[in-house]
Amino acid sequence: VYLLGSVPKAGRAGGARPVVLVGAPDPGDVGARADPPAREVSAVSGHCDVVLGLDLHKPNDAVIDFAFDAASRRAVRLRIIHGWTLPPYYYGGALMPDLNDGMVKQVRSELSDVLRPWQDRYPTVEVHAQATIGGAGRHLVDASYDAALVVVGRQNRRAVVGTHIGPVTQALLHHAVAPVAVISHD
Repeated sequence: VYLLGSVPKAGRAGGARPVVLVGAPDPGDVGARADPPAREVSAVSGHCDVVLGLDLHKPNDAVIDFAFDAASRRAVRLRIIHGWTLPPYYYGGALMPDLNDGMVKQVRSELSDVLRPWQDRYPTVEVHAQATIGGAGRHLVDASYDAALVVVGRQNRRAVVGTHIGPVTQALLHHAVAPVAVISHD
């Protein structure tokens, strides 16, 4: 399912307000997963998560608030995914287990610190936060198969030609199954 075209492309590129893009299901899509019945059951039962792609290096209050509010209104769990990459000097956890444990603890601690005020503000929202190694785009696309909504931010910045939306948002707009909310921020 592609969520692109001239209208969505213009909306996601220049919109100052949140833009939610919903793709039409394509039964002939060769890239579709073999497990759509589980998605249908989840949607009917109302237990689909809201998924937030969170950038710990530049967390934005508008993006986080939108995701918590969406989960609160739907009375569903908020699943937060932060993708991170290993530093270039890292050659594998088996060779340096202490370094691996330290990095994981640091990322989890940062994630917890960023989310704490939001969990206090939205105490009824159940939060499942995960820091995954690898690009966030792939993990968010995978999470979209079980999601009611995927929320990502788009930093307002102009490229030399057109508007740049970033690789994570681009991946979601091309491959997400669930609706994608793109929240503009500075």
